Amino acid sequence: MTTNLVTSTEQFIELVRASRLVEAGRIERSEAALRKAATAKEAAIALVNHGWLTRYQAERLLSGRARGFFIDNYAVQDLLGFGGMGRIYIAKDTTTGEQVALKVLTERHEVDPGMLTRMQMEAEAGMRLDHPNVIRTLKTGDTGAVFYMVMEFVQGISLYEVLATGGPLPWSQASDVIAQVAQGLHHAHQRDLVHRDVKPANILVTEDGRAKILDFGLALLTDEEDAEFSLQMIFGHDCLGTADYIAPEQSRNSSEVDARADVYGLGCTLYFAMSGKPPFPVEGVRAKLEAQRNETPKPIQELAPETPPALAGVLGRMMAKDPADRFQSADEAAVALQRFAKREPIAIPFQKVLAARSKAVRRKVAAHRAQQGGSTTGSSVTGGPRTSDSVMGSSVISSRQPGSTKQMHEEFDTSIQPRNPSKTPTDRPVETVASFAENEEPTDGITQTMRAAGQSLPMSVALYLIPEGEETGIGLVNSPTILGRDRNCDIVWDHSDISGKHCEFRFQNGFWTVTDLKSTNGIEIDGEEVHSRMLLAGERLTVAQIYHFDVSDTPSREKSNSPIGKWLGIAAAVAGLAGAIWWFGFSG
Repeated sequence: MTTNLVTSTEQFIELVRASRLVEAGRIERSEAALRKAATAKEAAIALVNHGWLTRYQAERLLSGRARGFFIDNYAVQDLLGFGGMGRIYIAKDTTTGEQVALKVLTERHEVDPGMLTRMQMEAEAGMRLDHPNVIRTLKTGDTGAVFYMVMEFVQGISLYEVLATGGPLPWSQASDVIAQVAQGLHHAHQRDLVHRDVKPANILVTEDGRAKILDFGLALLTDEEDAEFSLQMIFGHDCLGTADYIAPEQSRNSSEVDARADVYGLGCTLYFAMSGKPPFPVEGVRAKLEAQRNETPKPIQELAPETPPALAGVLGRMMAKDPADRFQSADEAAVALQRFAKREPIAIPFQKVLAARSKAVRRKVAAHRAQQGGSTTGSSVTGGPRTSDSVMGSSVISSRQPGSTKQMHEEFDTSIQPRNPSKTPTDRPVETVASFAENEEPTDGITQTMRAAGQSLPMSVALYLIPEGEETGIGLVNSPTILGRDRNCDIVWDHSDISGKHCEFRFQNGFWTVTDLKSTNGIEIDGEEVHSRMLLAGERLTVAQIYHFDVSDTPSREKSNSPIGKWLGIAAAVAGLAGAIWWFGFSG
């Protein structure tokens, strides 16, 4: 099955009518004007500009889909985020007009009793809490086709994304964010909940500097032993949490922890917020866990020299190896941090992050279908057949009743087949962007070869650096990729302004990040000097102050101007549509 793009204005109007997204009376009054549009695309832009459709809705309608926009009385407006278990959408409650966040199980998990139990437990934990620094869970529902959670919608992005796009926070601002989260966690602890997965990706930050903790999917309900037993049945008896932020005692026994484990995770998160690095930046989960148990992190003042000694002392106490040496409650940590805290606005690139998330989803869909032997040629990635789940090793056949809501989220299936760990270096792609005569040395030019070392990625997640004045881009398909003057770099640029190893590109947590490697002339994004930052399509990267690259998700300028989504995005910007979102579990 393929999804055909809609080109006829008449067909598009009928799809709008069938979708029930626009009131019938509005369609009737506007139909004559809509029919004057030369193409379905023009009609879609008109409805987006009027605010009658969102860009997400318009794209789905243009791909030929009129169903799947409603879950009970909630009208789905946009994709907010995605993780291993669920998808989060912004939706409108048609009975109250209120905007909410709607979390649904993924296609591969909706027939998995264990994952359904986990989501129900997450909802139960969330509904115990009502605090300004905690994302509220409002209700749950089950249509027979989809199990879902309704949550408070807040305009913001994760702390991880804030740091990835803007770099580390000043110590006063970081102290304020973490103090707020500590207050939210203290509220949870008083209600017999231990979060167990405190990390930057699970902290929501808004433009005015407010912070909220989210995602209680791994929470320990200390007053319900059956709930913890269910989690162990789902995930096994190994430690639960994220290795970069997990407390030593939690890495040994996740069931025997208390509020002090969350204090430790908060300390690791504060370290990251001020330095831009986790406390133990080593490779591999086992090495990270060993470091959390036995090693001392590099002093924060070496990475963030302006940190007051007293604040460094607070951080050290939060991250003490022995729980007895830490603050004994999150409230104590909050009080200690408030001495240094200052609330300030935070620059949040809403539209860029939203676009990056949507593209990441579509790339994963395309990669999954390609690995399953399907083709997306000539069709939109928003449609397609049900595929077998290669991660689980069996086909997923839903026993739930078919319904329109099922179609809504199958386009965001992220069950990608893992890379073959036994893959040899000769299997990795080798890409040369600029070729030279056999004996000719490049001067003031670029060559690129992909090392056998490093992680070879699917082309679906590649970014391209298109040099100023050129039509073809340099592909980032290996992580890490290093640009510099040295001959052993992945991207070799032989010019005196370029340092031996100038900057590094790394794919992590679903995004590409560029990091300056202590070069002489630095790097800039959109004219602003940066040290380490998320790299997004549409931005301009400047290396050594004089060499400019346009960042693109397609290999050439011509192709990058063609997708429907680009000019619908322009229409959305003209209409001033909100693009702010929040997100569960992206970084795993």
